[in-house]
Amino acid sequence: MSACSDSGCPGLEVRVPPSALVAAEDRADVGIDGVGPVSTARILGEVGDVARFRSRHHFASYNGTAPTDAGSGGVSVHRVNLKGNRKINHAIHMVAITQVRNHTPGRA
Repeated sequence: MSACSDSGCPGLEVRVPPSALVAAEDRADVGIDGVGPVSTARILGEVGDVARFRSRHHFASYNGTAPTDAGSGGVSVHRVNLKGNRKINHAIHMVAITQVRNHTPGRA
């Protein structure tokens, strides 16, 4: 196995469509604290066309940010949803952590 240098890794080939890079970079500066090119690319790459979701509630269920009901006997209890797309959930979580850590409008 050969070692990688500053000029690259011999034998390693990564194919990323140029349109994906341009789309992620164009949308990376959305003006939301904590949203950068990496989280933008992750969310865009996983979601694809957002029009396939009927509402924001369906999107929240898809990415795992919607709470689940776990109540019994007429008592309504909400718990963290462990289902959904964990990659998108992680990206959204990192954005939220960044906003809470810094003094941003998202901290409220």
